[in-house]
Amino acid sequence: MSFVKKIWKDRISQFPNRRTINDGYVTKQVTVGRDEGAVTEEGTPFDATEMNDLENRIYAAIEQGGGGGGSSGTYDYTELFNKPRINNHELDGNKSLGDLGIASNADELPIESGSATNTKDYIDSGLSGKADKTVALTLDYTELNVALDASGEGTLFTQEVMVLACKDLTSDSKYVGYVVYFTSNGQTKVKSFNRSSVNYTSNAISETRKIGVRYLKYIS
Repeated sequence: MSFVKKIWKDRISQFPNRRTINDGYVTKQVTVGRDEGAVTEEGTPFDATEMNDLENRIYAAIEQGGGGGGSSGTYDYTELFNKPRINNHELDGNKSLGDLGIASNADELPIESGSATNTKDYIDSGLSGKADKTVALTLDYTELNVALDASGEGTLFTQEVMVLACKDLTSDSKYVGYVVYFTSNGQTKVKSFNRSSVNYTSNAISETRKIGVRYLKYIS
């Protein structure tokens, strides 16, 4: 929306300095004038000449694109300065992916200088021979009989398994929970928490516990 200049006009009347005074009893007209004593600064008058000059200066600054009053804005994208860029290509007009330096399909992936490691053929060759994996996901708790040693430690699985949840199912509720971890030889183990002290179990005896496990694992 462009800036629209306002035309300021001075007020014109027959008696500019006449005032009517009503003191509650009598209404009378008086003529008033300034009686300011010594004037040390005249100041800028508030009149049509000064205000129209201000309008003109604001208008000129906007038309020139800044410098004194900002910009009036535009609804036309083509009139914008500093348009966004992709790959140093200005986003102007109807540009294709190729115009912007973007590959339109996997066969046109850009290749870095001296390297072919991000081409489609290279990626395909890396993926070839990779066997598909089948996974098993248990949504309900699977009950396992886990032998805990005297330190409260036991083996859940003899392979690394992603355990989603683990809880004690033995009726005595002796343990508040378990920490699941992997061993260096690829096993999935648990370490019990003692319910009374909420610390790692240090005084447990060897026993078999019923532990419920929800897990995700590769089966082939």
